[in-house]
Amino acid sequence: MLTSDPVITARDYNGALAAPVRWTHAALARWRVFWNAMSRDWAGPLVLGLVGVLVLLPLDGPTHRLMEWLSKDVLGGDFRRELGALQQYGQFTFSVVIGLVIFSLDYARRRRLLDWLLAGLLTWAVCFAMKVFFGRARPRDSVTDDPGLWLGPLGLWPVRERGTDTYTLRGSWSAGSDFWSMPSSHTAMAVVASVFLALMYPRLRWLAIILALLVAFARVLLDAHWLTDVIAGAAVGAAIALPAIRGGWGQRLVWGKPATAL
Repeated sequence: MLTSDPVITARDYNGALAAPVRWTHAALARWRVFWNAMSRDWAGPLVLGLVGVLVLLPLDGPTHRLMEWLSKDVLGGDFRRELGALQQYGQFTFSVVIGLVIFSLDYARRRRLLDWLLAGLLTWAVCFAMKVFFGRARPRDSVTDDPGLWLGPLGLWPVRERGTDTYTLRGSWSAGSDFWSMPSSHTAMAVVASVFLALMYPRLRWLAIILALLVAFARVLLDAHWLTDVIAGAAVGAAIALPAIRGGWGQRLVWGKPATAL
């Protein structure tokens, strides 16, 4: 039977060949499918994100001071507490709840949850690797108010040992989350969730966009990130989620081909 799926074609073509040859052929076909999907979607968000970070780096300090003023004198009380809860959109609990609702009410899209799951795992892994590589300090009073403090992969910083007056030089990999500012993984995961919801349910597109923007705003307002951190996080999340969800990567990983793709 003829099929347009290159993975199935590669797997079934010339079945008389030795198994290693067939496996290699199928693996190359699978890689071509992934690469074609990636090249269609990932470049735009990454280019926009890189340009945004480079252009707005000088504004990290002024933006942080503006957000401090807003947080203390304008947007306090219940708004701050609610925003603090909303910033978890895209994180584990929020995602599980949304996933259970979709699984329970939308049978046709159950398999698409695998695409969201894989996109989220890849995004988390990339963000964590970037955090450790850049070693950028968060805008916290206990750390620094200098947006230019980057340890990089080899830099060291004196970290106070808990419960003592002793300081130990540590790199970004061991200094803890205070030096994991770039990029914002909360923003990246929120963008992944919003890309999934917008693609699956186009009528929710604007709600999904607003939720991701609120997460980015909250991360800056609550002294968790600099402005360019959330821009970088949004770019990473979009660059991974768009090809992964449109191309049905999670389904391909489990079944070899997506039951549905966009």
